[in-house]
Amino acid sequence: MKPQWKVSKTFIASLVPVDDLQLLCEEATKILQRQEMVVDVEAPAKVFGDIHGQFCDVLLLFKMYGIPDHHGGDVESVSYVFNGDFVDRGNTSCEVVVLLLCLKCKYPDRVWLIRGNHEDPEINEVYGWPEECRQKYGPVGGPLFRDLVNGVFAWLPLGAVIEKKILCLHGGLGRGTLETIQQVQIFDIDTGALVSRVEGSPATVAIGSLFAAQIKEIPRPIYDSMTDELVMDILWSDPIQNDGIKGVHANPRGGDIVEFGPDLVQRFCMRNDLNLIIRSHQPFEDGYMFFARGHLASVFSARDYCGQSNDGALLFISRAGKITPK
Repeated sequence: MKPQWKVSKTFIASLVPVDDLQLLCEEATKILQRQEMVVDVEAPAKVFGDIHGQFCDVLLLFKMYGIPDHHGGDVESVSYVFNGDFVDRGNTSCEVVVLLLCLKCKYPDRVWLIRGNHEDPEINEVYGWPEECRQKYGPVGGPLFRDLVNGVFAWLPLGAVIEKKILCLHGGLGRGTLETIQQVQIFDIDTGALVSRVEGSPATVAIGSLFAAQIKEIPRPIYDSMTDELVMDILWSDPIQNDGIKGVHANPRGGDIVEFGPDLVQRFCMRNDLNLIIRSHQPFEDGYMFFARGHLASVFSARDYCGQSNDGALLFISRAGKITPK
């Protein structure tokens, strides 16, 4: 597929009719069911952020930085991580979904699809994707297309760990769940030092407790991203963009969604022996941004999202763990 290929409104339905899509979804679901809720990924790796139905932006990044293909591409030597929010907003969500599911089926241990908050039937019902499906697949095929794909989304993993040192998830750490600091050494973000704890004393701020083991225990399939607090934190929360503000705070997104401070990020990385957390979920001018003294990176791959003037980016992780925004 050439990166400069222009998307026709009728091409996808002729290329992948609903019957073929059903077979594709069945195969993708079988693969996801065999894999963990938190997948282990080898470096080097490319991490893509939100795509939001902007198919040409994906092709542009492929053209510029390598294509996941074994004929002239780099998929046999580089892992590909797509960090959620594949659909909605853009007008080529169907093409994005078909491409990513085909890549997952073709390269199940090289291509990794991580769930975002828009991989939720209630969310992707209201941001343009149902209309796109009906436009391309008709009044009967369109809803069937979306139902089949949402069935796959329910089995997507919530996180990926690259070389045991970099955690990828869509939103963030959220509010944490620990109420005491028993058997926890507190990390002082101001001094960078480990601080002695008082056995059994109550925690003054919520401590990030999002361990990979906790995530792996979450049962699948997951259809609703808002009913389970841990799932909601993983998929919906955002970092506070001022590193001087600590703790957990209300999020402008509303409801029970929160923002988390750099203290939670650094503490979580220390306790889990991680160098970095990579998340997506928010656009930035250059397509990426670092927080929490370099312990948290945000990446977004859809350009000019919802009329904004933002670039799209990916993060390249070398075998040695060096992070290079592209």
